[in-house]
Amino acid sequence: MIGEFGADAVRYLIATGSSPGNDMKLSWDRLTAARNFANKLWNAARFVLSAQPPPGTGRAGPTAFDRWILERRDQTVAEVSQLLERFQFGEAGQAVHDLLWRDFCDWYIEAAKLRLSGQDPAAAAQAAAVLRDVFLDGLKLLHPYMPFVTEAIWGHLQAGRDAPDLIVAPWPLAGQSDPERQRVAGNVSALQAAIGAIRRVRSDFRIDPGALVPAEIVPGPAAAEVKSEAAVIKRLARISELEIAGAGSGDVAESGAVMRRHERRCAFVAAEGIQVFLPLEDLLDLDAERSRARERAKDLETRQARLRGMLDNPGFLNNAPAEVVEQRRTELSTISADLDNVLKFIAELEA
Repeated sequence: MIGEFGADAVRYLIATGSSPGNDMKLSWDRLTAARNFANKLWNAARFVLSAQPPPGTGRAGPTAFDRWILERRDQTVAEVSQLLERFQFGEAGQAVHDLLWRDFCDWYIEAAKLRLSGQDPAAAAQAAAVLRDVFLDGLKLLHPYMPFVTEAIWGHLQAGRDAPDLIVAPWPLAGQSDPERQRVAGNVSALQAAIGAIRRVRSDFRIDPGALVPAEIVPGPAAAEVKSEAAVIKRLARISELEIAGAGSGDVAESGAVMRRHERRCAFVAAEGIQVFLPLEDLLDLDAERSRARERAKDLETRQARLRGMLDNPGFLNNAPAEVVEQRRTELSTISADLDNVLKFIAELEA
């Protein structure tokens, strides 16, 4: 296993993949996932190294995404430290994984790319500094699990800086947070939920991943963060034109989006107080979508009727194993929820 997946991947999986006192079944899929995590770290390290500005470049003020990732870093440092003190190694390792892969790689690096490729050296320097600080602390947290990969990456990042080896570097300490940073971080999390919802709508409607679409957003409490991070939202959600409605008050009733929804059909996305309208007529063939949705509803209704008939049959309930009966009930619940969603979608298309 070590020869194929690497010592750190095997070590990480064994340390995080089981509960105390229980036997563990190793799987090739989980070993592959652990190896992919190590590869992800190397890719992130290359990006951080490439983003370093020339010495002496001044730094701009922190953005909303800067405050969010710093808050997530400090939360994770505190959480991991407490979990390790309680010998909850699996939960601690998963928390580090979430910080580095989900928060840092999937979100912050993508948000920072705009500043790094922009025309403002101070903004680029600020993004590069936050990238480096958060990644270095993440390596410290991960070092007990993946000592070889993290030490090697640390050596590249600290080359020429007269820094100690990672194994003897001080453990990170959670910084001092404040209500304002917590508020901004919460609003950025709402932005991320909205972006994720837009992505799901695009997937559901089978919109070309490379296509840009217009959108209107009602930001609610996150008005300041939506305005300041509009370029990031457009990049991550593949938006061509983003209109921020009611940015002053956040009042949906005052928004032009509500008026436009009556003029043309829109896909409506709501996530944590943020509302987004995507014009359906600009995105897809409504007649084709109606036909597809009706076929889907017909199939779900047939499956739903079959399962209900099975579960209403005393012979099946009395003779089938209990786990099989429970599986059929779970399947019926899932199909019923899917059918409800499809019927709501059809109603929106025909409104």
